[in-house]
Amino acid sequence: MSVISLEPLRVIFRHTHEFVHAVPLGLGGIDDVDLYPRIRETGASVILSKDGRQLVNQSERRGLHDNRLSFVHLQIKQVRGSKGLALELAALTAGLPYIVERWSPEPSAFRVRGLQSGFTERVSSHVPLWLPAWGDAV
Repeated sequence: MSVISLEPLRVIFRHTHEFVHAVPLGLGGIDDVDLYPRIRETGASVILSKDGRQLVNQSERRGLHDNRLSFVHLQIKQVRGSKGLALELAALTAGLPYIVERWSPEPSAFRVRGLQSGFTERVSSHVPLWLPAWGDAV
């Protein structure tokens, strides 16, 4: 997850959720299995990540469960810049309310699907305002 994504998420979900990134907590670069108990010590109950391998690797999956952490996998293509940030935020802001509706105290895994990133998948038309009947474009 991008650190930049946190502030918009904090604004959108300010009354219901708190979002913290591992790096400012001094937890960046730590092996996932070693990270889980430290994340749990912060009071967190969920990890948001683009790394879906944490659900495939048995020791990591068991570590999530044993530390009572649910896992939200943001399944999204890597797109850089403002386009990537917008797609990441759109997927999360659209997906999180559905996760909250199905929340249970038992640690669970959720996959949030990313949005399509092509122009024609996000925008339905692109036409100039100028009409040929008006003569030559100014």
